[in-house]
Amino acid sequence: LVGFLFNRKLRTEKRLLDEPIRSRRPDEPITNPDYHPEFFMEKGFYPLELQGNDPIFEGCSLPPIVLESHYCEIKTLPPDFKLLASTKDVRIQAMRHASRPLIGLEFHPEDYTDRYPDGRIILENFFKEARRR
Repeated sequence: LVGFLFNRKLRTEKRLLDEPIRSRRPDEPITNPDYHPEFFMEKGFYPLELQGNDPIFEGCSLPPIVLESHYCEIKTLPPDFKLLASTKDVRIQAMRHASRPLIGLEFHPEDYTDRYPDGRIILENFFKEARRR
């Protein structure tokens, strides 16, 4: 949502359109038959490719592994945002604004497990930063 808001002129948009990651290839499984089965969907735990260091990932495993559950993405990094993390199929998984206290995440840090705790660590880092500010 943050990426969409910073990339578009919402006052002139008549309808907000999804931007699917890509069409599903014939050899790829349908991960959710009731929700856009024609598109590729990141669903499950995926490793992040970090694009440099950022405090939001401090203490995470290398690579961080987070829960994904989406078939859409923003295609363009908004102005004044720095790319923080990607996956093999989705370039913009995490981003931070250069001067404002804004972070955008595509993945779901709130859904973590004992085996994959990085979402919890990311949330803890976010709240530490929020308290400091």
